[in-house]
Amino acid sequence: MTMTEEGDRVILSTNISFKARRGQSEIIDRKTGKAITARSTAPNPTLIQTIAQAEFWRSQLLLQPETSLEKITAEYGIQPRYIRRLLNAAYLAPAIKRAIFQGIQPAHLQVQDLIVERSLDWQSQMQELGFENSTAVV
Repeated sequence: MTMTEEGDRVILSTNISFKARRGQSEIIDRKTGKAITARSTAPNPTLIQTIAQAEFWRSQLLLQPETSLEKITAEYGIQPRYIRRLLNAAYLAPAIKRAIFQGIQPAHLQVQDLIVERSLDWQSQMQELGFENSTAVV
């Protein structure tokens, strides 16, 4: 980064690059290789609904451990394949869920990111989903 002065103005200059991500663009800091993203200022209802649905299905499975997922989902007319993916959101780190409910998740976070099968290690999840630099999600 360079800093120059022009009269009463200070101009900061730096090299940045853009990276396409699912139809969005991110600004990447060349020095760290990390995305520079704004945080959401309000809770995202779609992300919250995804977590709530995942928790509902997890509770249904826990209430009926002897019943197959196929039988439970048949009562609701839903495909078990969809529920299997959705359940991944039920096993996200509590700090990730809390950030989503508070609306302080990374701006690029989407439902597809929540339902992908990933490690059960909470620290790994936070890094994969872009929470590693967040002080609000401790």
